[in-house]
Amino acid sequence: MDITPPMNVEMAGGVFDGIPIKGYKTRLFVNTLVLDDGINEIALTSIDVALIPNKTAKDIIERISKCCGLKEENVIIVATHTHKGATLQSEDYDVYTENTVMLIVTSVVMAQQKKQLCRVGIGKGRNDRFVFNRRLTKPDGSIVSNFVDPHFTKDCTGDGAVDADVFVIKIESIKRS
Repeated sequence: MDITPPMNVEMAGGVFDGIPIKGYKTRLFVNTLVLDDGINEIALTSIDVALIPNKTAKDIIERISKCCGLKEENVIIVATHTHKGATLQSEDYDVYTENTVMLIVTSVVMAQQKKQLCRVGIGKGRNDRFVFNRRLTKPDGSIVSNFVDPHFTKDCTGDGAVDADVFVIKIESIKRS
């Protein structure tokens, strides 16, 4: 479902906070997959927003559970972490947040209605080339992020482990005979 905010809504994501949206290179979406093994049904929902406040996430999950009959613990929602979209509010929903929440719930309803027999497989690989820790330690022990002015990151070292594992889920339809 398309959740692209209207023009002039303020962007989210740190350096863009408060800057009105003036145009788009791509649309923003909510994508949902519902899996059902005959015993348990789960919804996996990916939302093109920077973040989802805890209170809003709880509201979304409660609405999906009530509307779709899913156990709350079987509803998984995740923000794609785009910095070029709008913020979902946590209090006193604005029009964009309320509409987006309703579209998220609707996406689960639609995914439930379109369920079909499928085969699910998983795989795991590694990608060491594009992985790094954004937290850097300065010589005085303080922590800075790697995206700040380069003069602040001079003589910094990496801080903490990185996880280069990449997991893949493959889902393919099974044609009924």
